[in-house]
Amino acid sequence: MGTVTQGKRAAHREDVEHRIIEALCSLIEGGMLWPDITIAEITSEAQITRTVFYIYFKDKSSVLLTLGTEVKEALLDITHDWGTSTMGPDVIRRDLKRYTEVQRKHARLTRALRDASHTTPEVHKFWKAIARDFIAPTTHRILKERAEGRAPDGPDAQMLAYCLILMSEKVAFEALHDGGPDFDAVLDTAHQIWLKMIYGI
Repeated sequence: MGTVTQGKRAAHREDVEHRIIEALCSLIEGGMLWPDITIAEITSEAQITRTVFYIYFKDKSSVLLTLGTEVKEALLDITHDWGTSTMGPDVIRRDLKRYTEVQRKHARLTRALRDASHTTPEVHKFWKAIARDFIAPTTHRILKERAEGRAPDGPDAQMLAYCLILMSEKVAFEALHDGGPDFDAVLDTAHQIWLKMIYGI
């Protein structure tokens, strides 16, 4: 009997957490900017009380970090086979296309993360880590390309990865949110820079 009760409580908790997370997602995807979203807006959307909200989350930023994990995992999934598969210039284009698709799909959420990072240390740390977590696998990728003869020697691999990743993140975000040039044109130019810097072509 105790096991059944515990199971029901766990299911209820999971359901409420999901409703809160989905409520914030709905507000963000509906076009609300992060500074305008309040706990009252979230609880109204989730159809729960403020008291119930605080049982599950300490603040709205905690909910945002849970949502942000989905973006981070989707982006890092792009790198999952870099250590084992055959690379080459064509794969750079494929992976930048995948990066573009993830950025577009989660554009409003990444803007909320960026906006929240200005005022919330935990979100700031998370936001910075999204791009920086690409640096190690990109460094490994560059070294692998050089070792297997597909890329010539060049700048320090880690510094090159650092510059390429942060450049791509910055220009993609500007194109999506801050009045930058056409997003596709930006990614096409970024692709050419990656090819030039890694493969010399």
